[in-house]
Amino acid sequence: MTSFQDDELVVCNLAVSSAEVSGFVEDKSKRGKEFLFIVDVLWSDGRSCCVRRSYQDFLEFRKRLIVRNKKLTDLPKLPDSTVIQMFKWDKTSIAEERESQLHLFVKKLIDGNPLIVSLPLVLNFFEPRPTDPIPYKHHSDGEEDEDDPFSEEVFDCKWMKQKK
Repeated sequence: MTSFQDDELVVCNLAVSSAEVSGFVEDKSKRGKEFLFIVDVLWSDGRSCCVRRSYQDFLEFRKRLIVRNKKLTDLPKLPDSTVIQMFKWDKTSIAEERESQLHLFVKKLIDGNPLIVSLPLVLNFFEPRPTDPIPYKHHSDGEEDEDDPFSEEVFDCKWMKQKK
């Protein structure tokens, strides 16, 4: 990645071309049950990936973006996670509502200023982490192995919410 920096503006030849929040998965960790949101990312170099981020990750990301880039005041606000939980008991409906909010947030971010999508903060947020899902594999003959743990069907069931 080639880049240069001038004050707070960073220009590089890598950017997020598109990103879409496409679902969520329930994660049971030591902190309790939480939902991780699935984001399909397409990069300017043609790569694509699928990443998982918590709602808290998005809240922190938005906060850091605005602190570093004062002109980003038009990004949609994301309600504090504790405010929503006080009034709703159904965790799945909370996740569905958040999915919709995050979809709008990501769309506004990516469709906004073209320089934003190449900022290191944005690139790092959407870059895959070791905990992100590994996409399913296709065989060279086009057939999928039923025992393959990364087959499309298993991948979709494991990482994505069921489509209605």
